[in-house]
This record gives sequence, C-alpha cells and structure tokens, in this order.
Amino acid sequence: TNEVAGVLPIPADIRSKSGMAQFEASLHSEQRHRYLAALQGTRKPVLPVHSAPEKTLFRNLVAEHPAAFSTPTTLDNFVRLWNSHADQREDISYKLSEQLKVYYNGDWKTNTNIIHSKVMSADKRTALNSRLQNPARALAAPVVPETQLKLHSAPSGMLPLFDEPLISFNGSSVLPQAISYSGLSSGTSAPSIIASTYFIAGPSSSAAFASEQGSSRALMPAPPSQATVLQQLARKHVADGMPIPALSKKRKTRTCRKCGIPSCKGRRGWKDCVNKCQDCGKSGSDLSCKGRNPDKPLGKCMDVEW
Repeated sequence: TNEVAGVLPIPADIRSKSGMAQFEASLHSEQRHRYLAALQGTRKPVLPVHSAPEKTLFRNLVAEHPAAFSTPTTLDNFVRLWNSHADQREDISYKLSEQLKVYYNGDWKTNTNIIHSKVMSADKRTALNSRLQNPARALAAPVVPETQLKLHSAPSGMLPLFDEPLISFNGSSVLPQAISYSGLSSGTSAPSIIASTYFIAGPSSSAAFASEQGSSRALMPAPPSQATVLQQLARKHVADGMPIPALSKKRKTRTCRKCGIPSCKGRRGWKDCVNKCQDCGKSGSDLSCKGRNPDKPLGKCMDVEW
C-alpha cells in the first residue's frame, strides 16, 4: 500500500507560492530526510523551526525585516526569502507561512520579552548581585570555635573473651588472662590485644616451672597464632548468639467430652458417644447431656451452661 499516516503532500499552488522546488527522485535521492521530502513532494522536507541554525537565521532575518509579520503580503515575501536560504544551506529546511507565524507568536515573542525584562532591570540586578556576592560580608560572620576530635571509647561493660581453655599444645593449655580495657590506647589493634593476653600453663608444678624460667635455654610451647585465636573467638560469639531451641510440648490425648474415654467414638462429636456421662451418669443416647464444655474444661456438664 502507498498510504502514509500523518504526512500530507504539499499542494502545487502552495509550493510555488512559497518558493519551494519540487522533489526529483533522480536528483534528491541521496540527501538528508529524503523519505519525508518525497512524501511531501518538495526538494527539502517541510519542518517547523527547531534547530539552532534555523533559530539564528530567523533572528537575523527578523532583524533585517522587522515588519515581515505585519501583513500577509510581507509574510509571503518572508517565506520565499527563507526558502531561498534553505536551497543554499543544508542545515535549513523548507517552511510554510503558518510555521513561521506560529514560531514568531510563540517562542520568539516569549524569548524577546525575557530579554527586554532583563535589560530593563539590569541596573538594579547588578547592584543587588554586587551586594549579595560581596566577599566583605563574610568578615562579619562569627568565628567557629575549633574543638579537638575525640575517639569513641568504652571503658567499661566489656565481656570476658573466654571461659575455658581454647586449644592445647602437647599437654599444655592456652588460657586467657583478664583484659583491662581502660588502659588500651586508640592505636592498639585487636590481634595485638589477643596475642598479649595469653600465657602458657603446662602440667609441671610451680616449682619446676620456676626452675625452668631460671634456665637460659628453657623450652616453652609456641603460643597459638592470631588466626587461631580469632577463629576460636568468632566461634564463641556465634555460639553465644544462637537461641536455645524450645522444648516441644507433647499434645494431650483427645478424649470424649461426655464419658472421658479416649477410645470412645464421642471424640469426633458428643452425639456419637454410647457410654454414660462421667459427671451426671446419663446414658449416651440421652441427648440432653452434652458433656463437658471444651472451652471450660474444669467444669462439669451439670455445672456449665451451654
């Protein structure tokens, strides 16, 4: 099909009146927007004023011809002048008189009024800006007192790291000492704190341990590495934070509300009971007794109102 929605061909009389050339497929098939120009039947596409070069050309032509939009005749001459510039320049497209008139009464007048308003108020705005942006205004600002930054510290409320020995080396245990957090400096790291709070406790007696310390070549087990201590510390923190699982409560065996026997068919409903009531002694066929109220299990059938 050759139907195209939204694009209408320019009539021949309007094309000639506006000074537009006709589209020739053999000559104009390689230009920009050739598909739109072919649908409109003009050498170049007919578009509204939209690009920066077209706005600049419009401003220059209006400055040269200020009365271009005063009468229909002057407007037709202005359109032909515009289209002659479009034939010479690649960045300018054809225009109809309605398109130029809409741009003149719309964006052009709006921008012109803005420029005129800024020119008329230039003196007052310049004086006001000079006062607001004067660097001398900063001299009257009060001086902000300088304070030295203090690091956050927690002198109390610390929990002990371990309650039991962490790891053993050849029969000796690595035991934690009490840590004094109040004496820590801000630059002390966690691994250095942990490494400096351990001593070696072996199976030997205190006297033997003292004699070994007196020797210059006493052999002592190597302390654990920082990675091992940190791993043990992390495991303890995780274990302390895990919630204790709640004990599952065993469900009470369901019984008949009338006779109280677990094997009675009245477990499903009191009307199915065939035994005597455990409170009033009525038989199961007597429907006047409904048994005990399940919402009030401490009462009896004759005492509880249904």
